[in-house]
Amino acid sequence: LQPGENQTARVHVVHVSRVERSPVKKMVLVRAILEDETGAVPAVWFNQAYIAQRLRPGDLIVVHGKVKYNRTGQLEFQSPEFEAAHNTQRHVGTLAPVYHETYKLSSRQIRYLMGPVLITVAPKLEDVVPPDVLEAEGLMSISDAMRAVHEPDTSDEADAGRRRVAFEELFLLHLAAERARRRRAHAVGVVIPYDVDLAREFTRSLPFTLTGAQRVAGHHILSDMAEPGPMNRLLQGDVGSGKTVVALLAMLVAVEAGAQAALLAPTEILARQHHATIAPLAE
Repeated sequence: LQPGENQTARVHVVHVSRVERSPVKKMVLVRAILEDETGAVPAVWFNQAYIAQRLRPGDLIVVHGKVKYNRTGQLEFQSPEFEAAHNTQRHVGTLAPVYHETYKLSSRQIRYLMGPVLITVAPKLEDVVPPDVLEAEGLMSISDAMRAVHEPDTSDEADAGRRRVAFEELFLLHLAAERARRRRAHAVGVVIPYDVDLAREFTRSLPFTLTGAQRVAGHHILSDMAEPGPMNRLLQGDVGSGKTVVALLAMLVAVEAGAQAALLAPTEILARQHHATIAPLAE
């Protein structure tokens, strides 16, 4: 055993005792002596009196927890987890999932509940990701992924299971976004003709010269507005990069075409220069 590390051992219970350290504070200390073929080691649990009933001399258990030096300089397990030793461990001495626990429902209880679910339900799950996509991405089926996430044999298998589940979530999200994009592309929007002369007049009236990025962004926006489908575009940039003037260009072209436009910031002075009425949004 190495001090300061989480250790796992398969041991026999030699002795168990319960001591009330402070009757006033109701502090209970449970001690046990654990032994295997290499030697014996004490274990101690604080304020967990029920452990004195769960452990019996002669029990063969798997114990896991922090090993530290006690006051006498002896190594001991401090508040370790334990489970009866079996050929296949479920909670201790094995890879075990840790769930988001809720009131009076621990990860250990959830693992017990998941056991029959993985046997009866997981094999019947329908895989929504096409087989060719699974093969191209090197992913397992959703049934195998459920077992790998909840009862993995190795950490690599657990990682592969999580990757498969995460891929499906992102895959479905991407499909939903693509479906929405195609639906928008076939929808009917308000066509705003691309008035090149008006755009040039606006840029010449400015007390500064638009940057190349601003010109490109404005061109893309006006081109989209001239299409029959509704535009869905995000204009993104740092503070002070000139997003507002690009938005004003689009608004001017829309208003001059007989449509309406709105901006979050008050722009009445600039709008009046171009004989346009721009109403601020309610927000």
